[in-house]
Amino acid sequence: MFGSYNIQSVVAALEFDPAADATIPVFRAPHPLTVVGCHVTLTSAIASDGTNYFAASLKNGSDVVGSPVGGADTAWVALTPKSMTIDTTTAFVDEGDVLAVFYNENGTGTFGQMTVQIDYVHGEA
Repeated sequence: MFGSYNIQSVVAALEFDPAADATIPVFRAPHPLTVVGCHVTLTSAIASDGTNYFAASLKNGSDVVGSPVGGADTAWVALTPKSMTIDTTTAFVDEGDVLAVFYNENGTGTFGQMTVQIDYVHGEA
């Protein structure tokens, strides 16, 4: 009943560059929940580049839960989170489902360390 007022967070630190597109599991849902936010933060700044870049989105299986952040001609400011837009039609996650970051790299896009924060509430919001 009051789940929407009790936001929980899980944080995953990704300290490697996959050097290619990759699906990186970050969280197994311990019970049914609804994703209400997802934020990506880098430890270092990355200049805007139309050839070498990456984007990150949040997926539950093949369903996109959080829209991509980053991409072509997108600069990253160190320690400044980029927030994904959450798709309310795919935000509900069943117990045992695995949320993953889909890392989409073009050229030699790379990062030093990426931190992903997933915010959720218990049950269906």
